Amino acid sequence: MKKILFFLALFPLFMYGQSLIEFKCPELDKDFENYNALKGGIKSQATKLMSYNHMNDDGEIQYQYILETDDTICIQRFMSVVDDWVNKVYKNPKESLVSKTENSCEYKANIPNVGKFMGMSKITLISASLYFKVDVKPNRIRLTGRVKHYQLIQGSLSGPKDVLCSPNTVFPFTESTNEKSYAMAFCNSNATVMNTIDSFLKYLNKNYNTQEEKKQKDDNW
Repeated sequence: MKKILFFLALFPLFMYGQSLIEFKCPELDKDFENYNALKGGIKSQATKLMSYNHMNDDGEIQYQYILETDDTICIQRFMSVVDDWVNKVYKNPKESLVSKTENSCEYKANIPNVGKFMGMSKITLISASLYFKVDVKPNRIRLTGRVKHYQLIQGSLSGPKDVLCSPNTVFPFTESTNEKSYAMAFCNSNATVMNTIDSFLKYLNKNYNTQEEKKQKDDNW
């Protein structure tokens, strides 16, 4: 019985003539470890997180990982998995689409309330714009998540306020008003970018190696 089960487990490999691919990202695991080790108040956490320097030259929060593999990646099959993941994660995939080619795509999402303060005389809410991009070549993939800007909406006795800014123009990168709210926005934005990339990687590892098999079964009813 064990030999039969072993053969059945290998059946997809014989059928499609390729080995299973597992996409691993130790750098992402390390970034999660650093984030989970943050201590102290929210401003202290933001300052420590800033030291890991996940920023690009445009002042955006950015995490980028390149994963290489010895096995050849089927680009069409890979992008099919990307499409499936996008349809599950994004409420309006067509409206969220920024750009798309045969081997890359980028989507935008709004993250509400990444930073907030609720007071007697002032209410501060910060949202963020998250961009997630996937690029694939036959032997590697590149995953990029970035927060381009914050949008602060504030209501107070002096009237409403709406401010759009880059992450590097406010706390913890410089002294600013609403420092606790921006510290919260910075920490939550970093976490959301990592969680988005992690979500995609888990879905990719679960579905890439079975994607072709499912299509084969569907096509040959």
